[in-house]
Amino acid sequence: MVQAGVLGGEDYRRETEALIREHAEGGAVILGRAGAVILREQPNALHVRLDGPPEQRVEQAMRLEGLGRSDAERLRRDGDRAREAYVRHFYGCDSRSPSLYHLVIDSTALAPDTVVEVIAAAAERR
Repeated sequence: MVQAGVLGGEDYRRETEALIREHAEGGAVILGRAGAVILREQPNALHVRLDGPPEQRVEQAMRLEGLGRSDAERLRRDGDRAREAYVRHFYGCDSRSPSLYHLVIDSTALAPDTVVEVIAAAAERR
């Protein structure tokens, strides 16, 4: 049941897609919400997936966000599940598929500044 004033199901998907497309036209960084799927035909879009081994992602979250292990593990697990379920439910594809992205970066193996430099360089050339 959808609460008053809260979009559900297909309405939510449709509104999310409209917002992503609107912001992408003016140039924006879109995080999540199946942006790589929604903007797959956009010639100027650069699709990047930041990933890494689960344990290293937990360690990184603890270090960068100041989280305890249990909170970092829960956030990683729940975030991964939610992302995968959202893309699978609305678009019928696997959000982890490298075919959706121009770049897949193990952001646990590189310094954050290096990750930003790689993405910025790819965006400039796109």
